[in-house]
Amino acid sequence: MTKITQFDSLTQDLSGSGYLEYRQTAIGRVTVIGRGMWSPSYCDQHFSALGQLLHQVRIVSGGVRVLVLIQKAPVQSAAAIERVSHWTGIIYTAADRVAIVVASSLVKSQMRRIHMVAKREIFVSEAAAGTWLDAQNDVGKSAA
Repeated sequence: MTKITQFDSLTQDLSGSGYLEYRQTAIGRVTVIGRGMWSPSYCDQHFSALGQLLHQVRIVSGGVRVLVLIQKAPVQSAAAIERVSHWTGIIYTAADRVAIVVASSLVKSQMRRIHMVAKREIFVSEAAAGTWLDAQNDVGKSAA
């Protein structure tokens, strides 16, 4: 797995201590890294921009594989999670695969409650997440 050293979107949440960043790392593949706490308005800004990138990726590949690395993000506020859930219901499709990597069972539990139409799994290992993302050639195909 390639380590990412530069991101297309790096903005810090000035109202909190966190940030979210993303970039397309291969055809049909996007990596997102999140750290710290995110405000609801920051989540809106991030997911709106990420949704635009995912749309462009789908034009080329039909679906997208997203690796979300949030091992350095703690449990988020209920308001921030409400915005994350809102946006994930909009920006992901049934043709997408999303692997979320977390560091704790509390964050894992919080991420499981987020509405998502994409095929999604949650991991504590980045290697396992990458393997799952690449395991099946079902990106671009809606779940039956």
